[in-house]
Amino acid sequence: MLIAFAVLPIAATNGDAFGMSGTGWTYMLILTFLSGVAANGLMVYAQKTIQIGTIAIAQVMNPALAVVWSFLLLGETLRVGQVAGIAIAIGGVTAFLLLNQRGEQARRAKELVEVPVATEGSISPALT
Repeated sequence: MLIAFAVLPIAATNGDAFGMSGTGWTYMLILTFLSGVAANGLMVYAQKTIQIGTIAIAQVMNPALAVVWSFLLLGETLRVGQVAGIAIAIGGVTAFLLLNQRGEQARRAKELVEVPVATEGSISPALT
């Protein structure tokens, strides 16, 4: 929304502030709802089940994915630096996810070992 207010004066000075066709306005509204409202809504929903650190690291992939989609859908050419950047981003996210998964498994194993076992005749702490 802030960008719309920033760009509107520039468009007004050029004399063509609202010169889009009906099809252009339709596509603009679709993009607004898909990339803005729906994307942010799904992000908030994901925060209920996924750790915020994992979501933050996954956000690193957004620019790389934009380049890949532009290559696949629009026929853009990729430069060597872009391919290297995509590889670094994918490698970093993969390493983070693998290390995070191993750490979670280690925490669970440690919790299982530390659970007190009630012996016969003793009262379980959960029952008191």
